[in-house]
Amino acid sequence: MDTDTDTRTVSYIDTFAIEQEAHQMRAQAAREMVLGFGKWLRRRFTASHSAKMA
Repeated sequence: MDTDTDTRTVSYIDTFAIEQEAHQMRAQAAREMVLGFGKWLRRRFTASHSAKMA
């Protein structure tokens, strides 16, 4: 059994798992930014629209 290959495989799997987790965190942050921007945009539109109607 080649232990060197085994440890490389394990560290590769660990790295892959860490990168998956980092990707999920980035995706979550991006979603939150988009949702926050959407809320801000709606507030701006509502404020602008109601000012024009007044």
